[in-house]
Parts: sequence; C-alpha cells; structure tokens
Amino acid sequence: MKDIASMGADFVIRAAVGRTLFARATDHLSEHGFRRATLWVPADNVRTRRFYEIAGWSPDGTEKSEDWNGFPLREARYLIEFPG
Repeated sequence: MKDIASMGADFVIRAAVGRTLFARATDHLSEHGFRRATLWVPADNVRTRRFYEIAGWSPDGTEKSEDWNGFPLREARYLIEFPG
C-alpha cells in the first residue's frame, strides 16, 4: 500500500463538474492504494477551504508562506485519509 499522495491544484471550478472531477480524482488515489492525500489551499480563501471540507478533507494545522509573483501567499495544508 502506498502511504501518501500530494494533490496539486491551481484553482477549483465551483460547479457540479468541479465537484465531480475532484471526487473522481480523490477516488482514484484511494483505488490505487494510497492511505492518505494532502493538498494546499490559500489560508484566507474561506470558500475554497469550505469546498474541500465538504468533500471530506480537513486542515491538519500545517501552514506555509510562499512568494507568488512577488506577493506573499499563506497556505494551509489539508489532509484526507482513505479507509483500508
């Protein structure tokens, strides 16, 4: 069994298609033996954070700051654990 996958996303489509695509990507990781997955989300983006929380992801308390084209970007890491 694989331990952890890290999902990357520059943006999320806030429509049924976005939710469906994201759910399928998450299911794919589980089906291929990953025990958990992480992703990073802008810490101040309440809407996006809620999107992930509704999908079953939880913040794990880890944050980081990066430079994004000359602007500071504070991100929070989210985690999901798969049954198995």
